[in-house]
Amino acid sequence: MKGSPPFSRKSITAESLDGCLGGLARALRRGARKPLVATGKTRVLNLESSLWLIAMVDKDLVVGIRLIAERFKLANVAGRRRGEKGLVVTASGGLGKYRATVEVEEAAIPRLRVRVTLRTASNAVLMESMPREVCMMHRNFEPLDEGYVYTKQTGPTAGLAFVAAGDTTLFYFQNLTALASYGRLAEADLAGSVGVNWPQIGFSLPEAKVALPARRQVVISDAFIRLDQGRGLTESGRTLCFMENLENVYRVLAAPAAPWFDWEVMARKGVADLHGGNDCLRRIRGKNYLNAYVGGTNKPPESMVQGALYVPLLAYEKWLGKPVKLTRTLDHYSLSFFDPELSTMRRWLPGARFTKVEPSEEEDHDTMDSWYLLHTLMSLGRQADFGRDSDRETFLKSIDYAMRVANHFKHDWPVFYHRKTLKVIKPETKPGEGGEQDVPGLYVHVMMQAWRMTREKAYLDEAEAAAVKLRGLGFGVLYQTNNAMFAAIALGWLWAETGNTLYKDLSFVCMGSILSHLWMWEAEHPRRSWHTFMALPPLHDAPYIAPYEEAEIFILIQAYSEALGSELPECIDALLAEYGKNLLHRGRFYYPAELPVEALCAEPKEGFLRRDLAIPVEDLYPSRDPACQVGQEVYGAGLALVLTTRSCHRWAGVPFDVWTNVTPMDCEFTLHDGAKSGRLSFQAAGTRHYTYSIRCIPNSHRAGKLSFAVYSEDRDASQQRKCRPQKNPEGHYLCTIRGASKVTIDWRLG
Repeated sequence: MKGSPPFSRKSITAESLDGCLGGLARALRRGARKPLVATGKTRVLNLESSLWLIAMVDKDLVVGIRLIAERFKLANVAGRRRGEKGLVVTASGGLGKYRATVEVEEAAIPRLRVRVTLRTASNAVLMESMPREVCMMHRNFEPLDEGYVYTKQTGPTAGLAFVAAGDTTLFYFQNLTALASYGRLAEADLAGSVGVNWPQIGFSLPEAKVALPARRQVVISDAFIRLDQGRGLTESGRTLCFMENLENVYRVLAAPAAPWFDWEVMARKGVADLHGGNDCLRRIRGKNYLNAYVGGTNKPPESMVQGALYVPLLAYEKWLGKPVKLTRTLDHYSLSFFDPELSTMRRWLPGARFTKVEPSEEEDHDTMDSWYLLHTLMSLGRQADFGRDSDRETFLKSIDYAMRVANHFKHDWPVFYHRKTLKVIKPETKPGEGGEQDVPGLYVHVMMQAWRMTREKAYLDEAEAAAVKLRGLGFGVLYQTNNAMFAAIALGWLWAETGNTLYKDLSFVCMGSILSHLWMWEAEHPRRSWHTFMALPPLHDAPYIAPYEEAEIFILIQAYSEALGSELPECIDALLAEYGKNLLHRGRFYYPAELPVEALCAEPKEGFLRRDLAIPVEDLYPSRDPACQVGQEVYGAGLALVLTTRSCHRWAGVPFDVWTNVTPMDCEFTLHDGAKSGRLSFQAAGTRHYTYSIRCIPNSHRAGKLSFAVYSEDRDASQQRKCRPQKNPEGHYLCTIRGASKVTIDWRLG
């Protein structure tokens, strides 16, 4: 697992030296005698068959970036300065004409942007795979002997790498969206194209499966590099440095548009489809239970599945202001799964049978997955927050068993264990990788829920004992993304209760691990009508994204902001706000009716596909791979409920709803003239670098008589803006605000 303790230490290998690095140092020393072009601390060296950009970091450290390379000597090589800090280099080769531009941003942490395009020759061109283009070197151009790798691209995550040499960190980011045309034309997979083969770092152009068309211009690299020296030597310091770099680069990426989608309609249909049966529910001994997947009846119902949907159902019911029949249908589940003998929650419904010919390793009534137990307890605690006293009682009854298991394993939870004997069934996810690394963080969350309910110090002590197990994991703390988010929140609570900054720092480490898995790029291929930009996968190595985990992350954004308060770093605030904005747009593509028929797997692994249901698919891919290979995820149906209740806000007496694609904090409103006018205000999350949308949606027949004025004020009160919302054909009043602004909406009827 990436970032596992100690952080990956990479030494230079004989293979690297004997390969492309063997004569590089000598060639660079020769080229340095007469640079092609130079500006500031950067210069371009001509090595005949390749062109290298050299950035001087300090008296001992140099970063070399290969701009252009071919098998044979380049022709028509030219270089010039562009502006005060920029460079332009051009060359011709057997594959076509190259152009490389270099931009230098002078700031506290300098940033290089290197963009390389190729206009292919008059005949079709078959591109070969290239070595990684960045090399860490001594001043004499000899490769650095060793360094540390903190994180790098995993499958379809962002094309990034974060490494260190001594006290210097290097953040590398390849804008894979810019290379999407190359991926489509060459039928090349950009997933996993950025990595580290020390001392080489960065992007390796994937080999083309088909030739590029003649005379076609394509981007073959769009890299960002930031170098930071002498700070962030602690685990949390490195993590914060990484997140600041990631947010800095995100600002200049061309993010796709995020148009409005009516999630209330999808939520209403989804609840109706669930309650109507439709292969989503089954009746056992007179009670209804959710299937995990549409038509998935070959294993017993699971407690985690019921809780995963029941919590958003309670929030939806509260938002509607009236009962939802499905909530009443399922409200027995906590007692149905409670085991009075062990005083804990079961995973599988007792008495129900497995009917698979070959059951998987966890499909046994006495086998417990560590995170399943804790997530189920966590759901009970969250249900108690809605005033459900029976769930509070069941939660507290189950706590002693959880504590006994945790202490038996000394907070190093195995993957599977026997729920009665506690015998370890599966100790590690893979040999040598340990268990599910974020499970101690889930346990911290459960203990903090118990502490907040009872104020019994034993629970706070348990939370502290478990929290220290997360030290030293760095970017490897994440096993399951939503669970790492729960851990981050719990650590924030623990810091607030104890004042121990260790827990705040560990919370930042969890967030760094989560954000390092963002899919910060968009693929391109024929018939691809869906978007995956700024998505988060369910697991640390998953090749797809999933609605259940993303719904939980979305609903936790506000909780995390509240847990950290004024200590929330701007980089985290910004990236979480942008994540939420994009999910509100792209979440629709989890639903089969929103995808082309040919983009769906007709025979999923679990259950079967029903395209007419408003039930999302579990798995959506960035590539040509069909969605729904795993199944149509019933327990992910909470996505529409969460996106509805957390984006569309309503208040008693206010004659309109406010939809916004950024989290509104500290909401207040006043009514005047017998509710004929009023004022509504909130603090927008995010930062001023990004813009968000507001829709005022009238909720009565008097819509045409409403008038609005919207004011937004920067957090430091330095500037106030007024806008008059524009009415669209749907009768909604639209305007745009900046993140981190105080928003005031004045309204009047008549």
